[in-house]
Amino acid sequence: NVFEWCLDYFEAYKGKDRVNPRGPTNGTKRIYRGGSWKSRAANLRTTARNHNLPDYSSNDVGFRVLCECES
Repeated sequence: NVFEWCLDYFEAYKGKDRVNPRGPTNGTKRIYRGGSWKSRAANLRTTARNHNLPDYSSNDVGFRVLCECES
């Protein structure tokens, strides 16, 4: 299990809580979420997030492949 890279770029949260807030579409650092095989139990949640340069590489950060199928 690895942290999952997200499409959004990093921006500090502002204002009150929102469900699935959209991040900026450009910037320097991208968000990754979810925890990994070496995370502490408290960080194994979808709201756990961090950020780094898009070319950052680590054995606990990756991506998931998604295929939308026609119904």
